[in-house]
Amino acid sequence: MSPDEAVVFGVRLSIITVGFVAGTICLMQRQLSPAYGISFFMFLAFVVSQLVYVVETLSPNLPDVPHHAVHMLSYVAAFLLLPTFFIHLRFLSGAPEPIDRNQLAVHLALPATVFGLAVVTLFIPIDLTVALKTGLPAPGAAAWMQLTVQTLLLLEFGGYAFVLVYIWLLFRWQRRNCAHMRSVFADGKCYEVYWTFGLAVIMVLYVVQALISYFYRETGLGHPVGPIQHSMISLSFILLVAIRGLRQAPGLYASESVSLPLSDQDVPKYSKSALAADHATRIARKLNTAMANDLLYRDAGLSLPKLARHIGSSPNYVSQTLNEHLAQSFFDFVNHWRIKEAEDLLINGDDTILAIAYEVGFNSRSAFYAAFKKHAGITPTEHRAQHGNAPTLQPQLKAIREPARP
Repeated sequence: MSPDEAVVFGVRLSIITVGFVAGTICLMQRQLSPAYGISFFMFLAFVVSQLVYVVETLSPNLPDVPHHAVHMLSYVAAFLLLPTFFIHLRFLSGAPEPIDRNQLAVHLALPATVFGLAVVTLFIPIDLTVALKTGLPAPGAAAWMQLTVQTLLLLEFGGYAFVLVYIWLLFRWQRRNCAHMRSVFADGKCYEVYWTFGLAVIMVLYVVQALISYFYRETGLGHPVGPIQHSMISLSFILLVAIRGLRQAPGLYASESVSLPLSDQDVPKYSKSALAADHATRIARKLNTAMANDLLYRDAGLSLPKLARHIGSSPNYVSQTLNEHLAQSFFDFVNHWRIKEAEDLLINGDDTILAIAYEVGFNSRSAFYAAFKKHAGITPTEHRAQHGNAPTLQPQLKAIREPARP
C-alpha cells in the first residue's frame, strides 16, 4: 500500500467510523423522535457508500462477482445519501407538515431506479460488463445488457446534476426555516444559514472536482483532483452533518406551537381561527403595554411563545393579531420598539452605539445597524449626527433604564 493509498484508506475508514457512531446513537434514540430513525438510515447510507473503497484496499484480489456486488451496493447507497439527508433535515427542523407518499416517491425515484439497474447487472457476465463500460467489443451482449450498462454510466454522470438539485432544495428549505425563525424569535438570527452554506460549499466542491476529474480522465490529461481530496471532501460533509445533527434536538420549532409560514397554494392563514376583532384589540393593547411598561423588547432572547405567555394569550392568537391587526411580523414589531428607544439614546446618551444596541435588545452590531436602517432609513451614526441637539429623552424612557421584567 502506497502512502497515498494509506491516507485515502484512513480517511475512508474515518468516514465509516463517524457514520457508524452517529448512526448507532440515532438508532438508540429512535423512539424519541422519527428524526432519529431517518438519521440512522442516512448515516447507514454514508457507511455503505464507502464500503467499496475499504473492500478494494483490504481485499485487492476479491473475486469479480463479490467485488461487483459490493461496488453496486455502494453505488446505490451513494444515490440514497442526499434524499435521506433532505428528509432528515425536514424531520430535524420539526416541520409540522409530514412528507406524503408522493413527495417520498419523488425523492426515492432515482435511487430506486439505480437499485433496479444494479440488480440487473448482477445477471450480466463480468467480462461483458467491463467491455460495455470501456467501449470494447462485447460479442454476445444482448440489447438489454447494453441498455442497462449504458444507463448506469449516464446516471453516474447525471448524479452530479442530482447533487445540484439537492443544493437548491437545501437552500429553499432553509429559507423557509429562516422565515419561520423571524416570525418566532426576536433576534432574527438564522444560524441555520451558515450550516447550510457550509454544506452547499462542500457539495459544490464535490461536483466541481468530480467534473474536472472526469474531463481530465476522458481527455487523457490525468487526475488533477486525486482520491485524497475526494475523500477529505466526503469526510468534511459527514462530520458537519453528524455534529450538527447530533447537537440539535429534533423538532426545533415544534415546541413553539407555531406552524411554518404557509405557501401560496395552502389555505388562507388563520382561516380556522376564532379570534374576534375585540379580542384582537385587547391582545394588541396588552402587547404594546408589555413593550412600553415591561420593556420586554430588551430581552435579546425574546420569542413569540415567551411574549404570549407574558400577556396570557396563545402564540397563534398573538401571531394573528400582529399580522392581521397591527400589520407587522413579530420580528418587526419587537424591533420597532427597540429602535424607538435606541433613537432617543443615540441623541441624548453618551453610550457607544454597540452598548446601546445591547441595551435595547440586539445581540450584535450588524443586526442593530440592519434593523435601524430598515426602520429609520439611516444608520445609527447618521441619526446621532443629524439630531445632536434634539430634545431630552422622553420621561417614560428616561425613568426606566433597567432590564426587561419577566
